[in-house]
Amino acid sequence: MNAYDMDHVEDDVSGEMTFDDNLRLVTLLEKTKKISKETYEKAVRNALQYLDDLDLNRFISKLKDNDAVLQHKDVLLDRVRNNENAYGALDIMDGLKMLKDEKLFSEGAAIIVSRKKEFKKFPVWEENYKNFIRENNIKE
Repeated sequence: MNAYDMDHVEDDVSGEMTFDDNLRLVTLLEKTKKISKETYEKAVRNALQYLDDLDLNRFISKLKDNDAVLQHKDVLLDRVRNNENAYGALDIMDGLKMLKDEKLFSEGAAIIVSRKKEFKKFPVWEENYKNFIRENNIKE
């Protein structure tokens, strides 16, 4: 393809391999699932381990396979527990909430509460922590 010929751009944008990284990853995972369920499950686990905090909830919503994600609860809780910063852990909790698994969410919330001191580093973090606690009726 000629690098200066832009006629193909419209076709690429409307195709299944869009510029949305999450959608592209989900599309590849769906194709992998058709080939091998075992490979699909490993790929979902890897995606959950290495996705950026902000991309996790978008990935979960686009994948639409909560059962596959819930098989890797350990990875999700580990991400909340060992995340570089507490603020990013709140983004991960948004993804956990989407899974509608009360036990998983309450375990994650307990980890968030245990990291309470970290949220005091910045006023914005502390405010988001308080909002999270209030919105989800979590006892500290």
